[in-house]
Amino acid sequence: MYASNTATVLSYLGFTPLVDFNASSSLGVVSVEWMSASQQPTEQEIDTTAASQEFIDWQAENGGDQLKTLRKKAKDALSDSKSENALLRAVLLIIVDEFNNHSDKTNAILDAIDGASNLSGLKSSIGAINDLPQRTGAQLRTEVKTKLTNGDADS
Repeated sequence: MYASNTATVLSYLGFTPLVDFNASSSLGVVSVEWMSASQQPTEQEIDTTAASQEFIDWQAENGGDQLKTLRKKAKDALSDSKSENALLRAVLLIIVDEFNNHSDKTNAILDAIDGASNLSGLKSSIGAINDLPQRTGAQLRTEVKTKLTNGDADS
C-alpha cells in the first residue's frame, strides 16, 4: 500500500494528517509515525478499510474521482452555511418564486376557463387576471439581498 493511500484511509477513519500521524514510503514500505496518543488502527483494519466499498465511494467523492467530487461539493453547497453558498440558495429561491408566480397565473387562467359559462364571461374572467411584470437585473439583485438579509437562504 502506498503512503498516500494509507494516509487517505487514516483520514477516512477520522485521523488528521500532520496532527495525529505522518505517513511515508521508502522502497515500497509504508511507515506511519503517530504523533498523538489516539487509538491507532491495526494494519489489518487499514487494509480491510481500504478494500471496503464504503471507503472506495468516500474516496471517489473526496478527490478520487473529479466528477463525483464536484457532485459532492454541489450537494454540500446547498446545505452548508458558507456565505457563497447562501448566495446560490437565494438565487434558487428566487427562481422557485418565479416558477410559482407563473403557476399561479396558469391556474388563474384555468380557473377562469372552468368557471366560464359563455365566451363573454370567459373574456371578462381572463381580462381580470393581472399580467406578470418583466424582471430586471436590479430587481434580481434586490431580491437576492432581501433573501440574504431575511435569512431565507441560511439553510
